[in-house]
Amino acid sequence: MSSRTPNYPSLPAELRLQVLQELADAHLLDRSRRRGIAAYASVCRAWQFFFEPLTFKHLILAFEDLDEFDRVTQNTRRRRLVKHIWLRYRDSLDPGPKYLPVTRKDGTKIGTFELGTTQLWTTLAGWSIEEVDPKGLTLEFSSYPVWSPQNRQLAPRDDVGAYSKFLESGSVEAYGEEDRFYFSDAEQRQMESNSNAKRQLFCKGMRYGAKTPLPEVQVVTRFLTRRAYTRNLRPHFWSILLKSLPRLQELRLERWRLGLVKPEDDWLLEMEETFEFSIPPSLKNFSLFEEKGVKNPRFRLIPKDKLIQDLIEATLHLEHFSICFFVDADDFYEALHFREVNPENPEPTPKGYEELTSLTLTSTRFLAELNENWDLELWVEGVRELLLLAAAAALRMPKLRLMEIWNSGRGSVAIFRYEVVDNRLARISWQSTQYCDPFEDDVLKSWRGVAAKHGREELEALPVLVNGDFEYYGSTLPLLRSKDLVLQAVSAAQMR
Repeated sequence: MSSRTPNYPSLPAELRLQVLQELADAHLLDRSRRRGIAAYASVCRAWQFFFEPLTFKHLILAFEDLDEFDRVTQNTRRRRLVKHIWLRYRDSLDPGPKYLPVTRKDGTKIGTFELGTTQLWTTLAGWSIEEVDPKGLTLEFSSYPVWSPQNRQLAPRDDVGAYSKFLESGSVEAYGEEDRFYFSDAEQRQMESNSNAKRQLFCKGMRYGAKTPLPEVQVVTRFLTRRAYTRNLRPHFWSILLKSLPRLQELRLERWRLGLVKPEDDWLLEMEETFEFSIPPSLKNFSLFEEKGVKNPRFRLIPKDKLIQDLIEATLHLEHFSICFFVDADDFYEALHFREVNPENPEPTPKGYEELTSLTLTSTRFLAELNENWDLELWVEGVRELLLLAAAAALRMPKLRLMEIWNSGRGSVAIFRYEVVDNRLARISWQSTQYCDPFEDDVLKSWRGVAAKHGREELEALPVLVNGDFEYYGSTLPLLRSKDLVLQAVSAAQMR
């Protein structure tokens, strides 16, 4: 019998496949430090066909990768493997000639953001629906700047390593204590006196100067921005982007409010036009979550009436809608009511949210102050008023199966939920750290009417007292039925 050790090509096909699977599994473990799985695909053709589906499934692209991405995806077989593209812009202290703006013939300059976006769109515009996964692909944008030394401790950690592991494994276990990212009340107050930090951390983001449309891309069905990166996308770019994605079905916009009041006011004013003219009719799921890094009561003075009206008119076709901390539930419901009674409305009975099955909102009324001047009875009365407004709105949502209104922080939480349980039963529930029951007769009567409108014979009401450390939203999200719609999984993990 030969004493020679068998080499890889001599192994049976089943064992060769097992070797490859062991390599892949070792790389994809939640806490594995292995990186660079793409290198395995270059060993031989058999390894290429095994590892390329893992390599191309989730791609993280920088500006300098876009030429190569266009080249390697000329092979249409690889296009079907792509599920998620993260286009990641990173400013450099020493950008070098490749990153310097290009000067047009008219003397204006094109920056990296504009060049890279146009290049990626041009590549994807050449892909047909038949060449990709039937569900389409997800596109993600972020901008990670190099912070000044004095603001580096306030800035978020660059999570490219942990996020890469999440994309590979689907697990958030790679995110540890060091990846937690939010600002406490004390840090927000401290930030208010640091103008430089406010401008660097919470800004409008990179400029997209082109006025011409982007090429139409048919293969992108989901788009997201994560709260892990504090820069916004400018409204002008949002308009151009959304108009270029005619088959977009899911939009997740996680943003940080700008650090200064005037720029935030300008951003919101420009977003009115984006909502009014750019939301595609193909969109089914829309999640908008706003974070705040700076405390300043003057932000409350920014008018949002027109913004909310345009947002409602642009989203009446949605199936799932979550809008947290960007607008208040009171203002949203009141705008819906005004829309119905407005004598200037050309329709006697304007169309409502006919297709909506889930709605999640936040309310400032739900946040208990817990100081010596706070009045529990007055607070509960305000909660009841909002629940009556919510019931009136739910009557105009014939397919609604889940509505949640919530808020939390500084040790308190409050969650209202309406849900259709089965063919016979609907349920309203109230979870709060405060010992109270807002379900008085008028509230119960209103929600029984909602349940009947939805074809349910019975309504169950459950007030529940909850305990826990509710210093930030991360401890509240697990209590929400709609948590996966409210925030992306990694964003939720960074709040724990």
